[in-house]
Amino acid sequence: MLNLEPKKVFDYFEEISQIPRGSGNEKAISDYLVKFAKDRGLEVVQDATDSILITKPAAAGMEKAPGVIVQGHMDMVCVKTPDSTHDFLKDPLTLEVDGDLLTAKDTTLGADNGIAVAMALALLDSDDILHPHLEAVITTNEEVNMNGALQFDAAALKGKYFINVDSEEEGEITIGCAGGLKAVLELPYTKEDLAPGLRQKEIIVTGLKGGHSGAEIHTNRGNSHKLMGRFLSALKKEIDFEVLEISGGIKDNVIPSHTVCRIALAPEQEAVLTEVQNRMQKEWTNELSASDPKVELLVKDCRTEDVQKINDEAAKKLILLLNTLPNGVQTMSSKLPGMVESSLNLAVIQMTEQVISLSFSTRSNVGSLKQQLNSVLQDFADMNGLHFYKTAEYPEWEMKPESELLKKAAATYQSLTGKEAVVKAIHAGLECGVFLSKKPELEAISIGPDMWDVHSVKERLSISSTQRTWEYLKTLLAELGKLN
Repeated sequence: MLNLEPKKVFDYFEEISQIPRGSGNEKAISDYLVKFAKDRGLEVVQDATDSILITKPAAAGMEKAPGVIVQGHMDMVCVKTPDSTHDFLKDPLTLEVDGDLLTAKDTTLGADNGIAVAMALALLDSDDILHPHLEAVITTNEEVNMNGALQFDAAALKGKYFINVDSEEEGEITIGCAGGLKAVLELPYTKEDLAPGLRQKEIIVTGLKGGHSGAEIHTNRGNSHKLMGRFLSALKKEIDFEVLEISGGIKDNVIPSHTVCRIALAPEQEAVLTEVQNRMQKEWTNELSASDPKVELLVKDCRTEDVQKINDEAAKKLILLLNTLPNGVQTMSSKLPGMVESSLNLAVIQMTEQVISLSFSTRSNVGSLKQQLNSVLQDFADMNGLHFYKTAEYPEWEMKPESELLKKAAATYQSLTGKEAVVKAIHAGLECGVFLSKKPELEAISIGPDMWDVHSVKERLSISSTQRTWEYLKTLLAELGKLN
C-alpha cells in the first residue's frame, strides 16, 4: 500500500493501476467502474465504447445549483523500457515512491489520466464533500483518436459546468484547445529506367529534435522534410539529377526529425553536390543553432542494382511541394498573446509502387482557420494534379474568457494559494473540444496536478501537487454549489 495523502485518491489510483488499461484494452477497467457505481447505489451508464457516466445527487442544500461534470479518460499510453518483461495486457503496474514523486517501475505511470479517474472515484465515494449535482464522465481511447468522447451521448448530460482533469501543470487553468485535421496529399508517379553511368547517393537530413506537432510547434524546430525540400531545390538549380526514392517521419503528430532521399547524378557533378551540401549545412547550423544544434546533412554513397527513377515530372513536383508547402506556425492568437493559433505539420512521407504520400497534421484553436489551412492544401493539390483527402478531424475548444466557471475557478485558486492562476489555451487536443461541439452551452475548464514526461517510462506525478489540486477541486465544487 502506498499510504499517501490524499488517501482515498491514491488508494483508488493504486487500485486502478492493478487493472491493465492501455488504449483499446479498457473493458476490464470499464467494468470495474460499473461495479464501483452499482456497489454504492449510484446511477451508471456504460456505452458501446465502454465509456462511463456515473451520477451522484447534490449534497444537501446544493440541489438548486447548476450541475457539474468532472471528466477524464480511463486509457493510458503503454511504454516500457527495452529490457522490461512487463505485459500491458495482463500485468499490474508496479508503483514506486521517490520523495515527492510517484513513478512506475520500467513503465509509464498512467497518471495521464488515471489521476482524474482516482479523483472522480474519491468524489463519488465520499459522504462529506460538498458539491452540486455531480456527473463523472470517464471516456475510452483518448490517447489514440478520442473515440470514446466522439461517440459519447452528450445529450444525456445535465450539468452546466465541465471540469476536465487532464492538464499537467498545477496553477494553470486551460480554457481552450486546438482542433485538429489530418490530411494526405498523394502524388502519382511512374518508374523509369535509369541512364547508365550515374552514381547513386543517399541524402540524409537528421540530428533534429522533432517533438509534438502541437505542444512544441512554437519552438520552430527544424522539419526534416522541409529541409530536404530546400536542399533538393537548391541542388536542382545547380545540376541535373534523378530522384529514386524518399521517405521519413513516423507519426502525424510528431515533427519529423529524419528524412532520407536517394538520388542519382553524373560523376562530374559530385563536386557541386558537395559544395551545395557544405553550404546548406553551414546555413542550417547557423539558423537552427538554438532549436536544433545537432542538425546534420549527410551524403553517402549507395548502390542498388536494377533501381529505377521517379519520372521527371513527378520528381519536379515533389521537390517543388517540399520546398513551398506551408509548414509550422501559421498564425498567433490576438486574444492570448504568445499563444499559437494555427499551424501545419508536414509529418510523414511514404512511397508505394504508384504514389508518394505526404501526410499533414493541421491544428487551430479557431475552427474557420483550421478549414482555411485545409483549403490551402486542397489548392496545392489542385494546382499540381494531386489527390487530396482528409483522414480524421476533431473539434477545437474555443475560449469563453468571461465564463462564470472560469471566474469561480480563478477566484478559488487565488483564495487558496494567494497566487493568480495562469489562464491559457493550448495548441493541442483535449476532449473538452469534443464535448463542447456536442453541447456548446457548456462552460469548461481543464486543470490537473504537476506531472512530467507523460507517455514515457520517465513519467512522474508530484504527490504534493496532487494534494493541492485535490483540495482545489473540492473547494471549487463547494463554491459552485452555492450558485443558483
